[in-house]
Amino acid sequence: MNRTKFLLFAAAAFLFSSVCIAQTRQELYDRFTSAMQEKDSASVKNIIGEWEKLYPQDAQICALYSNLYTLRAEKEVVIISAEKPEDEEVFVTVDSTGKEYYMYSKLDVDMEWIDKSIDVLGKGVEKHPDRLDLWFGKAYMVMSFYEDDDFIAVLSDILKRSVANKNNWLWTFDEKVGDGQAELFSTFQGYFSEVFEQNLNLADRIADLVLEFYPNNVIFLNDKAVIAYTAGDIDGALANFLKVHKIDPEDPVVINNIAYTYELKKDKAKALEYYKLLSKTTDPQYKKIAEKALKELSE
Repeated sequence: MNRTKFLLFAAAAFLFSSVCIAQTRQELYDRFTSAMQEKDSASVKNIIGEWEKLYPQDAQICALYSNLYTLRAEKEVVIISAEKPEDEEVFVTVDSTGKEYYMYSKLDVDMEWIDKSIDVLGKGVEKHPDRLDLWFGKAYMVMSFYEDDDFIAVLSDILKRSVANKNNWLWTFDEKVGDGQAELFSTFQGYFSEVFEQNLNLADRIADLVLEFYPNNVIFLNDKAVIAYTAGDIDGALANFLKVHKIDPEDPVVINNIAYTYELKKDKAKALEYYKLLSKTTDPQYKKIAEKALKELSE
């Protein structure tokens, strides 16, 4: 083989190798992630185009488009105000009367792009109903930009599917989720925690919804007890703590909660009963709490 032919062959081989590498979804995904971090929407769109040509039926395409549309939804708005904003870099201008005005920019969202982002995720879960990452993406977007009723409707659809597929979920690149039920409840608890401080009613609706499908779920029974306690409903809190205790009688946190709730109700006999039970735990922290409470209540 002469030098010219060898160079042409080497160049062709290198080109073929590069194409093969570019064909892997992981490589495309890494490029996509980098472009998203740089907020380079043109590159993001080009990468999605490559992905569609190579993997036209891939569920991941829905997630890619959702990210692109969300990126495009970001827009910078220039604001001019007579009141100086807090924690904003401002440019001060003065009018002909000597009055100062403050100019600054803020990020806003274009809801048309947000609607498109949520819509493409909706189409994604219709076509790929076991892709839990698509469901969670849709739920988070709806929680962030739509009404509470819309968010609860999405969560209900996820729970319905969880019953149908017995929590056999898929994730990015259609990889199986190890413990689908644990992943589901962990994320729902995350939603609960995120809204708890600002929207107790929505937190309560999330807990009620999970318990509608999984009535013995100790996480959300405990959440119901916390909600009742926060609202001043001591009896309601106790009722839910007792439900959890019946399901998981060894949990020292629950036993302590029951004992303390009886204390609040001024039911000394019941408080002593549960603190005595708590004193038998192998958890040193709660054993110490029980011993201290027993001593104080016996004085």
